[in-house]
Amino acid sequence: MARKRTKKGAVTLKIPDEPIPLGTVSKPQPPNSSILLIADGLRPSMLGPYGNTWFDTVYVNQLASESLLFEQAITDTPDGPDALAGILHGQHCLDQPGLTRNPHLANCAGMTGVESVLVTAAPEKNFGASDVFDRVIEVELPKDRGLATEIAGTQLATFFAAAVDLVQQTSQPTFLVLDCPGFFTAWDAPYSYRLELAEEDDPDPTKIVDRPNQQFNAATDDPDQLLDCQMAYGGQVMLFDQLLGILLGEIDRSGWARQALFSLTATRGYPLGEHGVVGFYRQILHAESVHVPLMIRWPAGLEICGRSQRLVQPGSLYSLFRAWHSNSDDSSDAESIPTMFPEICQSDWMPDQAGTAVISKCNCIESEKFAIQTHSWKYMAGSARQLFVKPDDQWEFNDVAELCPQIAGSLQVQLEHGIDSLSRGQMPLFQLADELAFGIE
Repeated sequence: MARKRTKKGAVTLKIPDEPIPLGTVSKPQPPNSSILLIADGLRPSMLGPYGNTWFDTVYVNQLASESLLFEQAITDTPDGPDALAGILHGQHCLDQPGLTRNPHLANCAGMTGVESVLVTAAPEKNFGASDVFDRVIEVELPKDRGLATEIAGTQLATFFAAAVDLVQQTSQPTFLVLDCPGFFTAWDAPYSYRLELAEEDDPDPTKIVDRPNQQFNAATDDPDQLLDCQMAYGGQVMLFDQLLGILLGEIDRSGWARQALFSLTATRGYPLGEHGVVGFYRQILHAESVHVPLMIRWPAGLEICGRSQRLVQPGSLYSLFRAWHSNSDDSSDAESIPTMFPEICQSDWMPDQAGTAVISKCNCIESEKFAIQTHSWKYMAGSARQLFVKPDDQWEFNDVAELCPQIAGSLQVQLEHGIDSLSRGQMPLFQLADELAFGIE
């Protein structure tokens, strides 16, 4: 199939007077379609299903109720393009640079007669989109015009309009990747969203539009400055939630929901001052950067819902989507799903979690930094070693490396083993002692 590249300028997003109710299906869609929505910079701590009570995320909540939700999804790198490439190739960022061991997901879809389509606002990202996707739709975001007065006037709405337009026009089996710029666009949600987040005694929220990218020193900087950033980010999350609701409503109304697999995740989170960084002034491996949302909604009738505590990385989606598009006869059978994707579908604590750990890497100013996380610990190695108790120390403020030197030393050994395995293109088989997997009293 000839590959096509299309540029889309401003597409009018028609905001319904009332949100389209999810689950309203008007026509069937051919089998083996799927949609992968990757929102850059979407941190789970700002979403209702992950514990946010500051404001409501209605449509994310509803999607979560219909999905298998992973509470411990950890990206392998806070570098957005590298993380995206890892998802689409199913490879960890520590694999040999430039070496592609797996077929691109778009090729896997194409081999089964499914059209692969990428919608992106950043075509310059280096993951070979023009070579592998059957179609690439480049969304040209409008120039920054300040805070929007309505949802349809935002940059994110322009991206979602192109996605909705594609859903409405597509009738053949499709693998659709929505490379959503997320929180790396202008923060131009209507000012009223920020006002909703301000308490009575808070100063008026800032009207900044450029996303913040700076240091923050809690000891010397004005805390209202950080609150401004948090309210501005919260307003963008509220905007994203509304746009997600419109997209999901159209997916359901047009019939995609009957046959299409849908997944929401992110390439990375977004630091909001927890460790002296707002945005990506410098890369860090703390939770605010590497903890990401991950939800998988199967088509109607395949009711695999719930919450999983499994440690996973977004690259795991590769095997899921590849199998989905390679097994047209089996993947539409509800009983076969847990057998086909056991690592994805298990939603409870399993005995093999004693050997579960994930590794992340980032490029700091002074050197590379690495982290390994189990269900009970997170260990960070670099110019200084740090150790945090999980899941209790959610934001990783209490370094216990000096109090637990044996744990830190043992995790260093496991980290070195994992780095070596991943650099050779192999998934590491961790041999975690009970105190590493399950903690100590």
